[in-house]
Amino acid sequence: MKFVENEAGEIVVRPVGSMREFRGLERDGEEERPATAVLRDERERETRRSEAVVETFDDEDAE
Repeated sequence: MKFVENEAGEIVVRPVGSMREFRGLERDGEEERPATAVLRDERERETRRSEAVVETFDDEDAE
C-alpha cells in the first residue's frame, strides 16, 4: 500500500500490487531478485527522476 494525496488534499491509500505480480521482474539470466530489491531499486530510480526535475526548475530559476 502507498499513501497519496488526492486533488481535495486528502491522504488516501492506494494498492501497489501484490507480491505475486512482482515475481519474476527484473531477472537477469537465471538470477532471481527478491521483490524488496526490485521495489528498492524502483524507489531509487524515482528519487533520481524527482531530483532531476527539481534541478531543472532550480536551473531555470537561476537564469
